[in-house]
Amino acid sequence: MLVYCRNQKLLEMKFKNLLFVGIPAVVFVILVLLSLAFCNGTGIIMGLGVGIITFCKLTFSDVNYKPWVRIGWSLIMAVIFMAAMMTQNIWIIVMGVVVCLLIYAFIQYLTIWMDLQYIYDKETNGCVFWCIFFIVTVGGWYLIDKMEEDYSRLGAEFEQAEFVDIQSIAVEIYNDNTYYVVTTEDGNVIGVDARKFPEIRSASSDNKIRYVVDDWVSGSIEQPYLLELK
Repeated sequence: MLVYCRNQKLLEMKFKNLLFVGIPAVVFVILVLLSLAFCNGTGIIMGLGVGIITFCKLTFSDVNYKPWVRIGWSLIMAVIFMAAMMTQNIWIIVMGVVVCLLIYAFIQYLTIWMDLQYIYDKETNGCVFWCIFFIVTVGGWYLIDKMEEDYSRLGAEFEQAEFVDIQSIAVEIYNDNTYYVVTTEDGNVIGVDARKFPEIRSASSDNKIRYVVDDWVSGSIEQPYLLELK
């Protein structure tokens, strides 16, 4: 009877460990397939990065976590962050980051509470690395995504822009850079870099111009993101 109870407990423990690793593994595969279907490679890469880093940090931590415990928590961290990244919503991503930070900080307590492994020393894990990691990765993603969104908007605005007459063109230097300063009939002034738009070198007041200003370029004069002469 005692042997039977012990074997029963071992089977239950193995089944629990299998679920702990298997469920997030299945969800991870589903998210990867969805990401590939919607061409969202960023979510896959960043989710994999979170999972791999989590596994390495748990491997070299002071606590001797069992292999399936490390794999399980790594998959859970990866799934949460990947799912948040797939929404492309900055606030949901921030919530996902907060959840990941809380999970990692209390992994030892959660491992004991879920009866996955006995841990002698109970303490929270430091999250300084993760804070820096998420600030850099999420911040970089948000900046790039915002730039792409703005450039798509500028492209749409350019298609709707109308040609206006050029009133005058002068060559001037701003911040040690040479620009063809174009003044249009409606009084707008833009600085055109001939390296980006070489056709400006042959432009005159006989030409018409249409353009959109690059919002991401700061300086003493507005610069076009797209430009066309006729």
